[in-house]
Amino acid sequence: MGLLDNVKKAAHAAKEQAGHLAEKHGDKIDRALDKGGSMIDQRTHGKYSDKITKAKGAARSAADKLAAERGQAGTSEAPGPVHAPPPPGAGTAATAPPPPPPGSGTAASATPPPPPPGGATPPPVADELPGTGATTGAAALPSPVREFVAAVNAHDEQGFLDSFGEAGVVDDWGREFVGRQAIKEWSDKEFIGAQGTMEVQRVDVRESQVVVLADWRSTHANGLSEFTFDTVGDTIHRMTIRGAH
Repeated sequence: MGLLDNVKKAAHAAKEQAGHLAEKHGDKIDRALDKGGSMIDQRTHGKYSDKITKAKGAARSAADKLAAERGQAGTSEAPGPVHAPPPPGAGTAATAPPPPPPGSGTAASATPPPPPPGGATPPPVADELPGTGATTGAAALPSPVREFVAAVNAHDEQGFLDSFGEAGVVDDWGREFVGRQAIKEWSDKEFIGAQGTMEVQRVDVRESQVVVLADWRSTHANGLSEFTFDTVGDTIHRMTIRGAH
């Protein structure tokens, strides 16, 4: 193998070396080319200096070209992170929002209770007065006082008198009227005959005694009064009328 072949081989080796190291070690490549070229030039006594120079130039160009290509590749956008695929059946639907806490104000109003069977109107409910055992409203009236109040407000004299037994008694502020006839004569002037009405305010039931607080209105007298009924079975044995206290 001649010296020219050695020069070409050295240049080719330098070019290959430059191709691998050009990006990070360009300065070292230049020194290696200068050192190799000088060594060959000394051994050939300058006979192939021009060819050695051309070979070194070609190697430097190749190194610069490779460095430029590698630099451009290095500035390209790096691939983004790889995300794991969703599990089977996950789809792309958005996750349902959690239910509101309890108490946030977004819950629907409670459904009202159904009406009683047959569409019948439920009876009125009496309200209990706290700590007294008494209730409010005419709905709390037990029989026969309930029928008595209904007869009075309807100005039904027969129903009113039938509420009392044969020996019934009316005590109106200490004045006593005993028996059906006496009660009728009193009522004609001061009760049914006076177009009286009772607006029940409170009811207090005590075994066989019923105490009714009512607003009494008539052509004879007006005001809040207390009516105490002593009952025997389905009749009123005694009605006592006093002022409210």
